Amino acid sequence: EETYRRAHAAGQKAGDHVGLFKATWGLWFNAIPSRKLEVLRDRAQELIALSGQVADPDLQLEAFHCRWSTALFRGEGPTVLKYTQEGVRQYDPARHAWMGPVFGGHDPGVCAHLCRALALCFSGQTAQARQFADKGILLAETLGHPHNVGFALQNALVLNQTLGDRETVNRMAQRLRDLAEKYNLAEAGFPEVEGNFWVGMFVPEHHRLRGVCLLRLGSGHADEAMRSLQTALDVARQQGAALFELRAAMSLAKAAASQGRAAEGQQSLRAVCSELQPEFDAPDLEEAKRILQG
Repeated sequence: EETYRRAHAAGQKAGDHVGLFKATWGLWFNAIPSRKLEVLRDRAQELIALSGQVADPDLQLEAFHCRWSTALFRGEGPTVLKYTQEGVRQYDPARHAWMGPVFGGHDPGVCAHLCRALALCFSGQTAQARQFADKGILLAETLGHPHNVGFALQNALVLNQTLGDRETVNRMAQRLRDLAEKYNLAEAGFPEVEGNFWVGMFVPEHHRLRGVCLLRLGSGHADEAMRSLQTALDVARQQGAALFELRAAMSLAKAAASQGRAAEGQQSLRAVCSELQPEFDAPDLEEAKRILQG
């Protein structure tokens, strides 16, 4: 971090906007392992401003790359969709293939497709999510760089795990293992990366699953469980994660029913269902309808 700070100061003093962009990017990247989410957000915004000063569309793409990644870490679904849309639109494999090795070790086009797939998944648009994931994997395979392929498969695995598609998860896990063995990649590194990167968008699920587990411990934990489930609902709504919001509402409805308050739980679930967009196609909706009919 100190080295990047010196580079940042030198770039400012020299008026070297390209060098300043690279130094700022380094400060942004350095903040990821310690999960300094406010620093990540601020540095990403600085990168967007700097790319405008340089008037370099390639650097603008990388600035957008940092911004959508930061939004994913922070649990800001609509922001992920906004900037990945630009990333997918602007990306050209022939023009931008150099950027992966220079910035972050993976291709911005692959990242745009997979992060967009995840954000679409969290919003409940599962068909589109799978399409973007497939396109991202295909792009990674076309580029022929093993780290890109591993990145794409790992993110697609998370998507399918979220959707409960165990068959696809197992298949992709095997592909990742084969890739790791072929190129002597460190498989043990994935859990650490996942812990640093994914907690933001999955905060609602953490609270929901905690509530579900508390309920299974017995009636003495019911109040705490309901608070946890309500927190899951509130956070998911704030994040624009309609899939997780629906799941939290369903868990709340089931919990309320088990306590003899079925009508109260259904009211909350019905309100969430009424706000879902027409493109919401997650299979969870069918279960929600069964709960409301029951």
